[in-house]
Amino acid sequence: MEPRSRIRLRLTREGLAYVIVVMFVAAAAILRSINLLILLNGLMVAPLLLSWRISRSSLRRLVARRVTGEVWFAGRAETVFWEVTNRRYMLPAWQLTILDQASPDAGRHARGRNTNPVATVVVEEVVPGQTSTSSYRVRFPQRGRYLLGPAKVQTSFPFGLVRAEFTLPEKQEVLVAPAAGRLTTGWDRRLMSVSPGDEAVKRRIGVMGDEFFAVRPWRNGDSLRYLHWRSTAKHNRPMVRQFDRRSDRDVILVLDLWREGAGSDFPSSLAPLDHEIELILSFATTVVVLAGREIQGQVTIAICGSANTLAVSGATSSGHGNENLFRNLALSGPSPEPDLEEMLLEVSKSSTGGSPVYIISSRPDVQQFVDGLIRRNDQDLGDLLPWVRFLSPRDPVFSALFSPPEMLLRNPELPGSLADAGRVVRGVAP
Repeated sequence: MEPRSRIRLRLTREGLAYVIVVMFVAAAAILRSINLLILLNGLMVAPLLLSWRISRSSLRRLVARRVTGEVWFAGRAETVFWEVTNRRYMLPAWQLTILDQASPDAGRHARGRNTNPVATVVVEEVVPGQTSTSSYRVRFPQRGRYLLGPAKVQTSFPFGLVRAEFTLPEKQEVLVAPAAGRLTTGWDRRLMSVSPGDEAVKRRIGVMGDEFFAVRPWRNGDSLRYLHWRSTAKHNRPMVRQFDRRSDRDVILVLDLWREGAGSDFPSSLAPLDHEIELILSFATTVVVLAGREIQGQVTIAICGSANTLAVSGATSSGHGNENLFRNLALSGPSPEPDLEEMLLEVSKSSTGGSPVYIISSRPDVQQFVDGLIRRNDQDLGDLLPWVRFLSPRDPVFSALFSPPEMLLRNPELPGSLADAGRVVRGVAP
């Protein structure tokens, strides 16, 4: 981002005190007609003029750019990088300070507020024609949409008497997904288990896709190409590599975010977040982030709340590449009348069949409600019925699958509002 506003100059507190001393010396020299004081006064003015000139020149032809990660998660410290490029040919820039703001995007509720936290980033030197990088870390306790900026770039080099600064007015939107927890041991077997004679979709991926997990002694019938020569030499007998054939399995999670009397203006509302809704969204986030390590298939997340959204996650271990899905999880809010019927019809159209469909709901009677929907749409939803399973945050089964993030355990009621959500900027990491 290049500076769009002019460079402004102002005296620092030290500079103001220095000017008062200069004026006092000048007044004494004039009143007493002391030549040495007049000479001293001229010498004292020189650093002030030099500081004004150098600080102003240091900010000319500088380009500052904010760089953030693609996916942020609530409760986790994320790093924001600042890249500063010096486009001058000769003069370096020293001791730059960048003041960046982080605030919730609360719409009309945020107007007139000036209590946003400020992160301070120090860039010690930017060589002509090169780019220097510095960073700070920020943690948001709640999911939602946040804004970074506007930012100020300033310097008071070399004497600290005059500060020059320009403003970067652009604001950058950041979406913060729900906090990720932990899935318990064997969660995938529990989640994927269906009725006897399991027919869930499992796509074999071939010998080259098998996972090497151990070395064992050679037995008759083993192929010689699987010999592990280093282990053979160590144990003085033939040892072969053993593989575990993995399966590509698909799973569908339908998040039914029902809450009586809920509003539909998330994340603009300043109302506290609902603990049960956050548990559901946190579970889905955790599955997307971690499932790629254990389920080599697709995870479909259908969210039914203030708006119906459906997104598919690929089998990735890092969680990146699913920005659309994490966006849905970050911005979804509860509804008093979520359109679960429309979402199930959409899932039935996109499902290949045979994949377990887990409806994770905050309704007290979700099974009876869904049974009624299926009977009413038997022709469209009849094939989906054998694969539908139900989970509730209140179920012991849910607790056996999922360990919530510490922030939900420590503060289960999530007091506070989005107005407080950005007040956790942490330090400087130059």
